[in-house]
Amino acid sequence: MSLIPRLENLFDHARLLAYPLCLLPIFLLLWTKVKHQKQLRTALRGCKKLGLHGSSNLSDEYHPKYTKSNPDSLDATSTEAWKIKALFVYPIKSCAAVELDTADISSTGLTWDRQFCFAEYTVPTQFPTGTPDSEKKKPRWTFRTLRKPGYESLVHVRPEIWVPDPQYARMNHISDPNLAGVLVINYPNIPRGTLPTRLVHQTGQLLHLMPKESSFHVPLLPPKQHTYPLEPVSIWKEIPFGYNYGRHVPAEFKAYLKIPDTTPFTLFRASPAHYREVYRNAPRRGPAPGQVPYQPIVAFPDSYPVHLLNLASVRDVAGRVKSTIPHLSAGRFRPNILITGPAAYDEDDWKGVRVLHRHHQKTPTITTTPPSAAAAPPPPPAKANPKNGELAAAAAEPSDPPSSVDFHTACHTLRCRLPNVDPLTGIRHPSEPDRTLKSFRCIDRGDERNAALGLQLVPARPGNRHEESGTDGRKEDDDDDDDEKAKMKIAVGDEIEVLDRGELVYVRY
Repeated sequence: MSLIPRLENLFDHARLLAYPLCLLPIFLLLWTKVKHQKQLRTALRGCKKLGLHGSSNLSDEYHPKYTKSNPDSLDATSTEAWKIKALFVYPIKSCAAVELDTADISSTGLTWDRQFCFAEYTVPTQFPTGTPDSEKKKPRWTFRTLRKPGYESLVHVRPEIWVPDPQYARMNHISDPNLAGVLVINYPNIPRGTLPTRLVHQTGQLLHLMPKESSFHVPLLPPKQHTYPLEPVSIWKEIPFGYNYGRHVPAEFKAYLKIPDTTPFTLFRASPAHYREVYRNAPRRGPAPGQVPYQPIVAFPDSYPVHLLNLASVRDVAGRVKSTIPHLSAGRFRPNILITGPAAYDEDDWKGVRVLHRHHQKTPTITTTPPSAAAAPPPPPAKANPKNGELAAAAAEPSDPPSSVDFHTACHTLRCRLPNVDPLTGIRHPSEPDRTLKSFRCIDRGDERNAALGLQLVPARPGNRHEESGTDGRKEDDDDDDDEKAKMKIAVGDEIEVLDRGELVYVRY
């Protein structure tokens, strides 16, 4: 037999071997995708996802109509009313928002807001008053946010909140005491490694064999029989305890954030038993006018439970920075409650805010029911509402949903440079909008060095007991329907009423 036929046979065998070798990476990608989806489906069984099912309520935020003010209206169905335009919670501090149509109010603000944060094991730069110098040199878990250069990629970390679905449990006749909900954490699946590896990765994404996002999931609340370590984490000058969820954080996620392998990095879940009590500008616990029936608490926010923002104010700032930032989104300022109707900066002197449900008929009355006997919020201090002249208070049975939710204004929201990071691109502008804000919005005599935009609010009542109840957030009462009725809720379209006005003065640490 000649050499040439033998070579031809060898080439034929090589081609036969090359085809499966080329297809092998694609099959591996497909197998990995199917395996991950199966694991996720198992984890999410019996849960429902919170959030909008349609387009964002911010989709028209750049419309010129939001630069104008509307008169306060007694008709909640009127387009002239001051209303909630959008609601957001940020399950993980400094990561993407979950937008809602309806939000429960808990003792820590909007339920599930900032219950998680990422942290790095390093020497912090701020300490509680009285910390010995020897302790200041010791490393500890320290929170990380968009403020920290190098962490801009957090804007693309997209959490999903999955909560237990009572209807699923009833239909399937199951009762899982360990079912506490799931937080799914999505992040961009960026090709890495050698050139061939990146090409296979990109090909898999083009063929939809590999997702454009990777994800991992963690419990919304630690199960009853859990082994998560309870450790201190530094949040500015405070050191609360949280559950260290580091075992769930994959190496690929650290690689996405470009964190060196040698740098300890983790995810913390706030411990309900160790929420931080808020003082400074927050109202104190007590029965006196201006006080509340509980001491306000937070999980991982910087300071106060709820952040309210007026879209007209954002649009005014946007007009001033248009040459450098053509489209300044309200999302840069990370509000919980975004409202429309008031003129720009009208909110600067609001000292009390009431949210009236959109289906509530607004008929101001004076009630003589003692606050201790009423399920609705107690009347605020007897000062005339500058817009309506009267204080409305509704006395309801305990099983009825409150017709309104009251908030005390703690202080202005004093801005840091976090809004310089574009939430769509993750690119940090070197100076804007911070520089423009400081040129005309340093209006608070309590801190004249920083610009004010927005309000920090505190619920006038403790709110619902979801993540706060007990040590793991579970309720002992199985009557979900009655519990649903009694919840304090706010919703997109609810009307905003100003209860009181006056100067707000920021109290620093």
